[in-house]
Amino acid sequence: MYVPYAVTSEGYESQFATNYLGHFLLTHLLLNQLDATGTEDAPARVVHISSVAHELGVINFKDINFEKEHYVAFKAYAQSKLAQLLFGLYLNDIAKERKFNVRSYVVHPGIVNTEIFNDTIIKKTSPFLLGLWFKPPDKGAVPVVFCAISSQAKDLDGCYVSNCLKKETRATKNSEDLQQELFDFTMDLLKIKKFGKS
Repeated sequence: MYVPYAVTSEGYESQFATNYLGHFLLTHLLLNQLDATGTEDAPARVVHISSVAHELGVINFKDINFEKEHYVAFKAYAQSKLAQLLFGLYLNDIAKERKFNVRSYVVHPGIVNTEIFNDTIIKKTSPFLLGLWFKPPDKGAVPVVFCAISSQAKDLDGCYVSNCLKKETRATKNSEDLQQELFDFTMDLLKIKKFGKS
């Protein structure tokens, strides 16, 4: 989060690669196994850890790596988290359409006081504020574990979940076309012909 500009060995901006592309590829590689372990009554669950920062994200399809535009670490982070959210929503639709025993959840755990903030100004100048304003890690884990295993979360698949409740955001409303565009773009980027088939 908010790291200096870097490109992975595969040629992708590091936050986009770490927060989104890696998750997309791992899900693609595991989808058949997930389907095989799930059942109609108890589908396997894929939990995407998103962020409220997605609300400020824009997918820049023409310059996904920030090679032309000036790199702003927060913009890159927000883009990666928006991509993750859009994929999480789309994955649920794919699974239902293919009658896979898999469901997808997109979770904002809250703003959690972890090492992710180590290089931020607030942590360097006023670390005590993080303890006052942000959740401790064990509380941040609650919505993630809730979506992963709770029977009460079973109707929250295909939703953005914050504080264990469904939440609508600008990005989740009428985003079907953008979900499809991102999915197709990512398939081309990663040279995947059929999602879920290795």
